[in-house]
Amino acid sequence: MRICLSPRCLKVGEEIKRSLATLFLEIAIIDPRLEGISLTVTEAQMSTDVKTARVFLLPLGGKSAEEAVGYLNENKPKIRSLLAKKIYLKYMPHLIFVLDDRFHKSDRINSMLSNDKVQKDLSVSSEDES
Repeated sequence: MRICLSPRCLKVGEEIKRSLATLFLEIAIIDPRLEGISLTVTEAQMSTDVKTARVFLLPLGGKSAEEAVGYLNENKPKIRSLLAKKIYLKYMPHLIFVLDDRFHKSDRINSMLSNDKVQKDLSVSSEDES
């Protein structure tokens, strides 16, 4: 899926993100197995034809994150129809729910950068430039 960065795509993505966030407040309607899980929608990326949305999620509490995303992917048609009642679009995009691991990756990069050996290398390279 090619990601669209036009203002229209960004606007549709934000609207989907906002509507899914309110929909997930009543998560038991979608699937009783998701009861007790709090979902945070971090981003909704639209395809260039605006017919596919990749939705990044951070589940908090309850079952495992992968399990929660799996339940959502099982219920995509139901979620899509509930979303269509909240948003008016010519075509309701197909939804792809993805676990958002970007925060974990950034933590890993930060911990690598704070390593003593890396700090030493960074200080040596900045002294060479002076």
